[in-house]
Amino acid sequence: QGGAFMANLGDSAGALESFRKAIAVVGRADTTPGLKRAAIEAHINIANLATDPIQSLEDYDEAIRAADLELAIDPNDVETLRLVADAAHGRATVGHITDRVADEERMASREIEFRRRALALAPEWRNEVALTQAMAQHALALQQRTDYAAAVDELGRAAAILETSLKQNPGNQVITRELAEKRSRTGAALLSMGKAAESAATIEAAIGLMQPLVNADPGNAQYRGDLAYAWYRLGDAFRAQGQSPRALVLHQQALSVRRERVARDPTLTFIRWDLSQSLN
Repeated sequence: QGGAFMANLGDSAGALESFRKAIAVVGRADTTPGLKRAAIEAHINIANLATDPIQSLEDYDEAIRAADLELAIDPNDVETLRLVADAAHGRATVGHITDRVADEERMASREIEFRRRALALAPEWRNEVALTQAMAQHALALQQRTDYAAAVDELGRAAAILETSLKQNPGNQVITRELAEKRSRTGAALLSMGKAAESAATIEAAIGLMQPLVNADPGNAQYRGDLAYAWYRLGDAFRAQGQSPRALVLHQQALSVRRERVARDPTLTFIRWDLSQSLN
């Protein structure tokens, strides 16, 4: 029905109702681990759909509380480790957009711990990708406290994991997308260090990975959103080099995609935030 990070019908209100029904059916009574995980995941999805990031904290915290209880019973439950990591990631994201950097860094570090545990128990590419997403979240916290060099290093380590994983899984679109996204973020951090030319080259490499994904699946809103971010960041890098006409074209391209995404589902806060940045 609706969601922030996968294909959906744009019915966020309907999705919220369904997730709440799922939680109510499971309840707090003793039940199977699978049903408890379903309730935890529903709390995370409700938090992801919150129109105000602060409103998401209660559901993220409930998901973490419930997952911690399950992990106390079975610390090697990979599925619960993945879920609690997802909740920590969401919590860190809220810290990022509300400028609570200490909370963001703390939750990102917790997520990395959970992801490493899951990867050790199940060494597969999906868990490698999830670990690099946690590392990228940590890099955001480092950028926010202006430790740009440390952020570039963290993103570099994440990219190295993905490059190895892509060699082992050639043609994997998920890994390719994540590698492109890490390079795009690295370009933004390099620009903050005053390295505009290196930033532009890094982001152009990211676009080189992203564009074929968009061409192959033009209706994929997530791929188009990633490409919009890369265009936006590359525009900033060109503007820093005094190339305003090239920057303007890229920012207009990013703005067009972001307007499309808001028109599709105007209730998602982070998409409206992206649109406001493009308009600026």
